[in-house]
Amino acid sequence: MVHVSVVVSIVLSTTLIFLASAGPDSEACPTCRSEGGRAADDLALLQHHLSADEDWPRRARRKRRPRMQRRGKAYYYSHDNGDNLPENPTTTADLPPDAPVPTTVTVPVTTSTTTAAPMWILGDLHDTCNDLCQYNGYGGCGADEIAELDTPAKVEDQILNTSGKTCTTTQIKSYGAFFDPVDDPATGKCFYVSGTVDCDRNDKKWEQPLCFCNGCGQGSLVQAVPWSLVLWSLGPWSSGLLVL
Repeated sequence: MVHVSVVVSIVLSTTLIFLASAGPDSEACPTCRSEGGRAADDLALLQHHLSADEDWPRRARRKRRPRMQRRGKAYYYSHDNGDNLPENPTTTADLPPDAPVPTTVTVPVTTSTTTAAPMWILGDLHDTCNDLCQYNGYGGCGADEIAELDTPAKVEDQILNTSGKTCTTTQIKSYGAFFDPVDDPATGKCFYVSGTVDCDRNDKKWEQPLCFCNGCGQGSLVQAVPWSLVLWSLGPWSSGLLVL
């Protein structure tokens, strides 16, 4: 009982002191505060400031961080927030008035062709002279040179010099010179020309044609290739040069 009496006395004393300090014009309420000698609750205090048209401090707008942008495989920060970017930045209409327009420059390119010396070749079985020469990168078959092998001696010498093979017998062939390895690849039957040479013909699939292949055309080719140099700009923050 003594403890309860002491607590009640302390509470009553505190209440009397608060009422005495508030003054006769103050309102005694648990939510009241003193504002310039006038008592007002939170709502009344807010209405007072609004009616007085006082300037309230405004919170400063937070600065936006630069947006991370991607160029190729690398990232970089742009100093623009993206609000002022044009919708079609790659058109020349968006370039400044003093910006250069896309320019096309013609650059000559020189290509050269290597020259292969004409030569005699003994083809494989069932080859034709045109197929053989073109497959090996030559300009084609030399029918005039083959037509000169019109005797047994000439065809024997040329086959020996070209391939090292020896003719055991010789016969006439109307459209070209050929070697037929009958039993031994190193020796066989030879055919010399008696008629018009046909570089696309080989009637015997077991005969090898003796061909004269013309060399490739020589010289150089100069070709003008247009290159497009395009200057693009997105304003003061981005520009570049593109070569097409």
